[in-house]
Amino acid sequence: MTTVELFPSSLPLEPAPYDEWREGRPTYLSAYNLVLNAERHANEQLEADPSNLEAKQNHTFARVAGYFLLELFNRRTILSEIPCVSLVKQLVSLPQSGGTAHDVVFKVGKWHFDLLIPLCAFGPFHN
Repeated sequence: MTTVELFPSSLPLEPAPYDEWREGRPTYLSAYNLVLNAERHANEQLEADPSNLEAKQNHTFARVAGYFLLELFNRRTILSEIPCVSLVKQLVSLPQSGGTAHDVVFKVGKWHFDLLIPLCAFGPFHN
């Protein structure tokens, strides 16, 4: 098995506080591990071919999904648990027609990247 180096600013290997994720919310931890594995998969693709545009995008999408999950978890007392539960359900959903769990993560990350990030940056809250 080959060791793949993660790029700078990669997702943390364990979400903090890890014990709370592991003991209190194992489904969240499973979703996070799927995201982390998807990021590693994209890293492997980039190492094999640094000019692979799809791998670069997938790498970004995995990070978006992962950091979004971390932020929703950390802000669940303010936002409630509902957004985090919804994201976890999306991440652990079954892949469609021959896809992989990585494809699910990339699709979820892409959705948030395409819709939510521009909305936050340029939406009704921006003057």
